[in-house]
Amino acid sequence: MEKQEFCMEKSQIFQEMISRISKLSQDSYLMVTDMQHNLTFVPESTAEFLGIPSGWCEDGYKIVLEKSVHPYDCPEYTEEMKKRLRGINLENDLYIRMGKDKKYVMTQIITDMILEQGRNRYFIVLLRNQNVIPEIDPLTDLYGQVNAESAGTKPISGAGGQLIGLDSAGTKSSCFGN
Repeated sequence: MEKQEFCMEKSQIFQEMISRISKLSQDSYLMVTDMQHNLTFVPESTAEFLGIPSGWCEDGYKIVLEKSVHPYDCPEYTEEMKKRLRGINLENDLYIRMGKDKKYVMTQIITDMILEQGRNRYFIVLLRNQNVIPEIDPLTDLYGQVNAESAGTKPISGAGGQLIGLDSAGTKSSCFGN
């Protein structure tokens, strides 16, 4: 069977590569589809985020629709993923509420296609959790809530409404913004 041949020949290194990339991508989750065989590889971290099984599956985007997409976003997800699977609208990010156990977060869906001999071969999807507060805010260069809490700082209000962080010794450690 052709699908089994693909899985037997190429999947070990492919799975390892995708799984390691997924582990390195903090708060981002990867899915890759072999367009010729309609097989989608879902790494463990992505499966955990979406509440779906990990490994190879057929109709992976249908499984995501049924188990992970907010009911109000299902029509948009269906329409937009159909376009993207045909190679249309790949450059436009899609924002959909996704999650598991009916706990949804805003998710940015970034897509791309790898071509082989002029045909769509691999469809790549990166899901980025938009509800995560970064360790360092890219706009202000100040520590975010996650980093501040792990450093043991406590925000208090200072003069003029400015927030100042104090470490465990009570010394001024950071300014969190106005």
